[in-house]
Amino acid sequence: MKWKKINRHRVLSRAEIETLNFIWKWKMANTMTLKTVIVPLNSFWKFYKKLRRLLKEGYISETSDQRLQMSVWTLTKKGFNYLHGGSEALSQKRFKPQSVAHDYWALNFHLGDF
Repeated sequence: MKWKKINRHRVLSRAEIETLNFIWKWKMANTMTLKTVIVPLNSFWKFYKKLRRLLKEGYISETSDQRLQMSVWTLTKKGFNYLHGGSEALSQKRFKPQSVAHDYWALNFHLGDF
């Protein structure tokens, strides 16, 4: 008898949902910006472990840019669907950055982190 793999979705924590929302709003973010905004008092490694779990489960992806010479986190289709699955109220359904460098600098100017 073969066992079937059951696809169970876990419930994301408040910090993980806030992380997905932040990345959706700004289209991308680096690790320190996310940690500072989402959980400023928690351990860096504890938060980084949450990011790696979201990456492993396919909610976010890691993207690098030659001009920035750094990696940033972006939302995947699975992450977007988790947040806004089937919502017709959205005027735009974009979740990927068109220019990582531009979105990075816009985020930093808005948050004052430059």
